[in-house]
Amino acid sequence: MAARIFNLIKKSFEKSFSKVNMKLVLDFMKTKIIEQAKEELHGSEKKEKVDKAVIDFVLKNVKSGNPIINAFIGILIDYIPSVSQCVYEYLKKYVDGLTEVQN
Repeated sequence: MAARIFNLIKKSFEKSFSKVNMKLVLDFMKTKIIEQAKEELHGSEKKEKVDKAVIDFVLKNVKSGNPIINAFIGILIDYIPSVSQCVYEYLKKYVDGLTEVQN
């Protein structure tokens, strides 16, 4: 019985946090960061917009009916600001104008 419950949770986790889903989240995050580089906002405002957009994306696209998996989704959402900062730091090496503030 416990093994069956564990397998159900594992399958639900693998479905919600598949490589495909996580790649979609990271690609969406990257796109939003690059889009915000063109906006006439200061860095913190851009970051807030990116984080909000990514959180909305996760809430709409990474779903589960399992409350345990939903707790993991909540943890993922908590880490989005840190992950987006890492993605930004990586991208600024390769995307011209990413760090410029428009006035």
